[in-house]
Amino acid sequence: MKRLILGAAAILAAAPAAASAETTTISMPGKSFSPARVTILPGDAVLFRNGDLTAHDVKGGGFESGPLASSSFFTHEFDSVGPQPFVCTIHPFMAGEVDVVAATLAGGSAFAGETVSLAGRVPAGTPGVAIERQAGAAWAPMGDVVPGADGSFTARVRPEATSVYRARTAWGESPGATVTVAERIDVRVKLSGHMVRVSARPGLIATLQVYSRERFMWRAAGHVRLDSRGRGSLMHHGARVGRARVAISRKPGGPVLATGAAFRLRDGKPSRLPESHAHHEMG
Repeated sequence: MKRLILGAAAILAAAPAAASAETTTISMPGKSFSPARVTILPGDAVLFRNGDLTAHDVKGGGFESGPLASSSFFTHEFDSVGPQPFVCTIHPFMAGEVDVVAATLAGGSAFAGETVSLAGRVPAGTPGVAIERQAGAAWAPMGDVVPGADGSFTARVRPEATSVYRARTAWGESPGATVTVAERIDVRVKLSGHMVRVSARPGLIATLQVYSRERFMWRAAGHVRLDSRGRGSLMHHGARVGRARVAISRKPGGPVLATGAAFRLRDGKPSRLPESHAHHEMG
């Protein structure tokens, strides 16, 4: 695997994989399309499935299904880049759109200075992809990536602030993909018996998370909004065994902005998960 480091971005070549075109399903559970709008690549197909008891059809530019009885389906492959609106002629208020793009790119989140992987796809056989970052009204080149045999690729970028990226090919560009960069938040935790005292930033939510060895994930065990001094207390009601940590977010159940170091519930001392568990720490 070849690594390119250009400016503030590190772009990794993707390893070849085994698949190519994909099929996306649009259902008709009633008198509507679900989802009503999808994004695909040239060469991908859309399967329209009638899940309603009433007959429907699908008509767009250059394709027409004819009447589809309940549980019937119709598949169409899209070859040209651009918006492809469609409608049910039996119920004209039922409408949707297939957006065929030259490339796809998914965003992510990171703290300033950390790397984040952007996953994307281009039609199989595309020789190369340029990654660009939005700079005002222009786009700044960040580096190139070689797609795998199936057209998939991964680009690793290291933004210092929230940024928008796109993938560009000879046939066009992907929609913009936002990488959200969060501020670093100092999380301090002190355990006293069953009481967990937290210090971070005022107004944020501190959630006590306990590690489940059976499910290989962190589960929430209570939360508190930090006061005007950035302090709050959480009570752990379970047995004082295993590991815990505190996650910081803007609202209960919201995206995690920061986490404190994991600690042992029996004595509050720092604790690291075994390597066999480390890659399951999401959740």
